[in-house]
Amino acid sequence: MTPYYSSPTTTLFVDDDRDFQLALSLSLPPDKGLYRFMHDPVEALECLRQTKINNISVVFMDYLMPTMTGLQVLEQAGYLCAEKILLTGTLDEKVLADALNRGLIDRHISKQDPDVIQKIIEALQTGTQNYFKRLADKSQG
Repeated sequence: MTPYYSSPTTTLFVDDDRDFQLALSLSLPPDKGLYRFMHDPVEALECLRQTKINNISVVFMDYLMPTMTGLQVLEQAGYLCAEKILLTGTLDEKVLADALNRGLIDRHISKQDPDVIQKIIEALQTGTQNYFKRLADKSQG
């Protein structure tokens, strides 16, 4: 029987920039679970609402998308045990601070950072650990 803390999970990437997602998909380690890439924020919202079915442990959400912002998607999704990471090109510091304070996101990564891929991989690893910690805390509380 597989221990609960090492169950396979899914990482969700939501970004309307298909080129960025392609580059990212070619750089991710194949042994860190399943990856799901979505371009439409409305479809991503439906996916997040079914997070228990989809077993999503980490969500990387682009901020600026055509029909709604990543923060709007996360807000409408409601409570998630998943680690929520906002990917930003540019973002007002006030908006970022508000999102962090409200618990909409756990952290953010700038797409302009020269080490963005490495930071995403690191966030994926720690985010998965945080997900299982939240699940354990939730089951005890």
